[in-house]
Amino acid sequence: MITLYDLTPAEARVVLQIGRGLSAAQCAATLAISENTLKTHLGRVYAKTSTARQADLVALVSTISSPIMHGMSLATSANTT
Repeated sequence: MITLYDLTPAEARVVLQIGRGLSAAQCAATLAISENTLKTHLGRVYAKTSTARQADLVALVSTISSPIMHGMSLATSANTT
């Protein structure tokens, strides 16, 4: 998904959390960023993925199975323990 949509690492982290079903506030807290920064990342992700809202992005993420996203999930889990 990172390569497919030319996402930055920060945007990819946001997509991963949103794809897990977190709200914007939960996502910002999990990533230790402000909600304004999250909104900036989401705006760029929406533009790159031709989506317009979180539900559309979650649907897109659920249809794409990517080893990169799975690897990020494992890396994120490893960093939190």
